[in-house]
Amino acid sequence: MDAVLVIVNPSAGSGRAAKCWPRVQRMLAREGLAFSSVLHDGLAGLSELAADAARSGHTAVAAMGGDGTIREVARGLAGTDTVLGIIPAGTGNGTAHSLALPLDLQGACRTLARGVERHVDLGSSLRGSFLNVAGVGLDASIAQ
Repeated sequence: MDAVLVIVNPSAGSGRAAKCWPRVQRMLAREGLAFSSVLHDGLAGLSELAADAARSGHTAVAAMGGDGTIREVARGLAGTDTVLGIIPAGTGNGTAHSLALPLDLQGACRTLARGVERHVDLGSSLRGSFLNVAGVGLDASIAQ
């Protein structure tokens, strides 16, 4: 993989991503991964940031945060050839879990540096796209 842009949502996981980011930087460097980073607090604007990264020629963008962060970055990369990497640093990390990706930071960094690309479909609904799960009927009513 060429140089990776890591988009970090420092508020993800009640601030876990911010606390872990310095350690993750060291892990990625030890893995020999060339990367740059941008810290972006919250979900608003993440898809645009990822889309801009794809348009400017980044071949890979890693999302460091929770399921919302990953979903928004995936939305921004949809329809491009830019690879999405995941560094789970949220509360539940359901997306990483459902994709059978390592949930520990060291494993996630190793996978980002050495992993194999695979295609994952991005689902679509009237309310937007989704990566992990979607609920309908009673499930959706409870979620609201």
